[in-house]
Amino acid sequence: MAQINEDVAKGIIAVQQAGTITVQQAAPLLNYQEAVAKDHTALENIFASGSSQAASQSAQIQALLNEIKDQGTALIQSGGLGIKNPKSQQTFTQDLQGIINLAEVVLADYQLAEGK
Repeated sequence: MAQINEDVAKGIIAVQQAGTITVQQAAPLLNYQEAVAKDHTALENIFASGSSQAASQSAQIQALLNEIKDQGTALIQSGGLGIKNPKSQQTFTQDLQGIINLAEVVLADYQLAEGK
């Protein structure tokens, strides 16, 4: 997830620096990317503390994964990407969808492991 998220950030910055999108258009994407990075770090810290600690923080793990998924979905559905170039719009939508899909898979696997 971290690698995909980093690639999204690099792509957004490159497109903005090339003048394809404005700083204002890049802002929602970069804000989302930053939120994903923070949630990912929080998840890594929980998992690094061991399986018993992770088990006791099940609700927080699920909340972080849902936050990644829900914020990404809302960003795509809002049309707030504001990117006029259809190819760039499609690329960023696919990148965001990749992060969302990964969060959904991790969440489903986690819930399965918990027996839910």
